[in-house]
Order: sequence, then C-alpha cells, then structure tokens
Amino acid sequence: MHDNVNFEELPVSHGIPRGVYIAMSIGLVMVFVMGFWSIHDSGFGHQWPAATSLRINLGSMPTM
Repeated sequence: MHDNVNFEELPVSHGIPRGVYIAMSIGLVMVFVMGFWSIHDSGFGHQWPAATSLRINLGSMPTM
C-alpha cells in the first residue's frame, strides 16, 4: 500500500530558527542591562551609615 515510503534516510534538521537567536540575544543583553541598572541605582536615596541611626531609642534592657 505504501511502497513509495523510504525509511532508510533520517530527517534533516533545519537548525535553530533565527527568531530564537534574536530572542536569546535580546534576553542576554537585558540581563546585563538590568544588572548594570541595579548596581548603578543601588546607592540612590541611601546614606551609609545613616546619621540618625544612633539616635533611635530601643527602650531599656529587660532585667532578669
């Protein structure tokens, strides 16, 4: 019935599609952009050590 089918050859892959390479490249660039952005903006609004941190009243120490 199906005499014209040849099972001796293996199917040949066409490789990874170009869109996958583009998506992977954009994702890799975004990883480094977000890392740079996080490191660059990590000091914004922070002052170390805080000048008022020693003025916080923690209450008296409980007696035993």
